[in-house]
Amino acid sequence: MIFLIFLVPVIVLIMGIILSLYPPKKINGLTGYRTRRSMQSQEAWDFSQRFAGLVAVIVGILMLAIALILYFSTAKENWDPLNVSLFVIAQALTLPFPTIIPVEIALKKKFGK
Repeated sequence: MIFLIFLVPVIVLIMGIILSLYPPKKINGLTGYRTRRSMQSQEAWDFSQRFAGLVAVIVGILMLAIALILYFSTAKENWDPLNVSLFVIAQALTLPFPTIIPVEIALKKKFGK
């Protein structure tokens, strides 16, 4: 059950690596980093895919570090299924913010409105 606290950070890290190395080539509504700003042009699309992948790698590493610190700084008896579930839910709910905000700022800076 304890491995679940590391599941979200590892998935984010892997998805970031995949997005960085193999970004979607064409603008689409199904895969990749999809926002209005990222889908405005092919150039914005290409930039946002690679940048979002890089940000996701950084966020995944930070989330993994936080999970490791929390895991090793608390008594292992405190990690009952409820605590693990709450931690995983908190990770998943906070994930979009550190990923979307820097990508959108970079897109606005590079391509304007």
